[in-house]
Amino acid sequence: MEKGDYQTAEKEFTAFMRDYPKSDLVGNANYWLGETYYARKLYEQAAGIFADGFTKYKNNTKAPDNLLKLGLTMNNLGKKQDACTAFKSLPIEFPKASQTLKNRAKAEAKKLNCK
Repeated sequence: MEKGDYQTAEKEFTAFMRDYPKSDLVGNANYWLGETYYARKLYEQAAGIFADGFTKYKNNTKAPDNLLKLGLTMNNLGKKQDACTAFKSLPIEFPKASQTLKNRAKAEAKKLNCK
């Protein structure tokens, strides 16, 4: 990821998740897998991964990040209502998320004029 080699990173995160399905780090690997797609503007794939990360790994530290990125991804797909739903639900679903993350979701919702 740091080198910008997203295809290799995708393979590595996928392999890690396959080889160590019970690891505490699977939720993190899932999030970073989504980032490999997002960085390449492969938004359909990113959306699926971030949605999985939000639902399957809800207790993982990256779960709120998945929800934020799901909102950003939905916006990039032109699905404003879905993006708004993600942004508005982040502080409800994850009240203990960092204030920075909650502020970002609030700012993104404001940019889209979410109701």
